Amino acid sequence: MVPRLRILHLEDDAADSALVQELLEARGVGCELTRVDTAAAFGELLDEGGFDLILADYTLPSFDGLSALRLARERRPETPFIFLSGTLDEEVAIESLKVGATDYVFKNKISRVVFSVQRALREAAERAGRAEAEKVLRATQAELAHVGHIMTMGEMATSLAHEVTQPLSAIILNGNACLRWLSAQPPVLSEARTSVERIVRDATRTGEVIARIRALAGRTATEKERLDLNETIEQVVVLLGAELRRNQVEVRTRPRPGLAPVWGDRIQLQQLLLNLLINATEAMSAVAERPRELVLSSADHDPAQVVVSVRDNGTGFDPQLGDRIFDAFFSTKPGGLGMGLAIARSIVESHGGQLWAEANHGPGTTFRFTVPKVT
Repeated sequence: MVPRLRILHLEDDAADSALVQELLEARGVGCELTRVDTAAAFGELLDEGGFDLILADYTLPSFDGLSALRLARERRPETPFIFLSGTLDEEVAIESLKVGATDYVFKNKISRVVFSVQRALREAAERAGRAEAEKVLRATQAELAHVGHIMTMGEMATSLAHEVTQPLSAIILNGNACLRWLSAQPPVLSEARTSVERIVRDATRTGEVIARIRALAGRTATEKERLDLNETIEQVVVLLGAELRRNQVEVRTRPRPGLAPVWGDRIQLQQLLLNLLINATEAMSAVAERPRELVLSSADHDPAQVVVSVRDNGTGFDPQLGDRIFDAFFSTKPGGLGMGLAIARSIVESHGGQLWAEANHGPGTTFRFTVPKVT
């Protein structure tokens, strides 16, 4: 059974409301009209909700159509709103569309209301479909980003093991030293205290490393905040430090002083930078005749966006590939999964920015991405 259309009709003439229902029913649009003619009743039914469409006269004895439109946009912005009036002129009607009305119909051409209602419902269904598709897209992007987290964690296992092993080894050494100083006759308390202070320092460092790992690997909902991208870049360079040193990559950062803050998800942007740095490191793995150099810089892109550049001096890429390098499962590396750059672009686009690659004038490639500034 096809559900009947529920229409809220702001109209002081019961005959006009009955005529609208008759016209719609005659064209196969089953409906239930609820007629009101006061602001209080209109507002009460908006709060209750459940209506598929709102029809409204422009002029009523105690209420006006524009006020009704503003109230409906505030409380039920998803519900189509159509003016059906005999006092609405063409200029005011067009202005009402700018304010948020879906359509307008003159009462001297009231038969047109059927077409207007059908079109409004069709467009509402399309908007709902797009909203659902965007919801699915956001969920997919979050899932893709999580896959990227896990992939990156696998690639960084050696680096992270080094980061944790170093302070743990220092803790063990200082713990043994502390025991020796306390066992001395008499105990050398000053040296023992120094050893304990070093243990606390190294344990704190280990905790910070583990916290970064948990934040990166954790599957959490997107949480956007005001961020300093220069600080985020430095955090990622520190996190990836051992991996970069192991691959003999020299990193230089060129932050723009006073860079405007951005509104973003810290973990996702760290993931984005990790992917780009790992991609650049792999691109330089075959370089032997020159130092492997990686340059990270930030700058203003335009009044509304900042840009971050990741420049390597590796083997470069074929410009003819164009944007294919960002396609999921496309890789130029033997055994590569082709997910890193796809995930990177997904993260950038979810922040309202763009990611692209440029061949350097010399060897290598520069990846750039933009993120909107806080407004």
